[in-house]
Amino acid sequence: MALVNHKKKFIFFHLYKCGGKSLRKVLNEEINGSEELQGVHSLPRDMRFHFEKNLSLKKYDSYYKFTIIRNPFDFLVSTYFYAKKHKNHFMHIEIERRNMTMEEFIPYYMNLRIQHFKVAPIGRPFGSNKVVTLMDWITDTNGDEIVDFIGKLEDIDKDQKIIFEKLGLPSQVIPVLDKSQIRENDYRQYYTDKSREMVEKYFAKDLKRFNYEF
Repeated sequence: MALVNHKKKFIFFHLYKCGGKSLRKVLNEEINGSEELQGVHSLPRDMRFHFEKNLSLKKYDSYYKFTIIRNPFDFLVSTYFYAKKHKNHFMHIEIERRNMTMEEFIPYYMNLRIQHFKVAPIGRPFGSNKVVTLMDWITDTNGDEIVDFIGKLEDIDKDQKIIFEKLGLPSQVIPVLDKSQIRENDYRQYYTDKSREMVEKYFAKDLKRFNYEF
């Protein structure tokens, strides 16, 4: 989903497995009048289209648009364990059926995203289509970034101050919600040289743009 507040003129885009649920909780508690629009993880490009169709592009451009991202290496580990744990997750059955390891999950995830989510699947609400990479998340179809601020989960204490200062609010402590209890904190232990190389190749633009390393 995207959390939209017309009074405060902001839009928060929630990328899955990046602490969005925690930040959304604080925003809803601190600011009245916000509404959740579109699907589970609305793309900025979809919201931009929504504004163009129903309001105006000028209004979209005037709103403060922000999101939180995560190191792709850690992002994949978190996604794997989340899907493995939650039986209602669309990847759960296949992971369990194959008894899929983390190394096997990486190419599965990449191929699934390319084949199934590059275009929003039939039956999914507009705005809930998943994305392939971090750059896919924050850019329009021309590859131009269309959000104003991109925070990092790794720097959430620092970045939340920037967000809340922009919104005219005191800095907040962002609670940890929905954290997996079945994985170790250090994502590096789940990688081999082979799987690390796969991620470095596939997420090359993301690693370079956001200065992420293994």
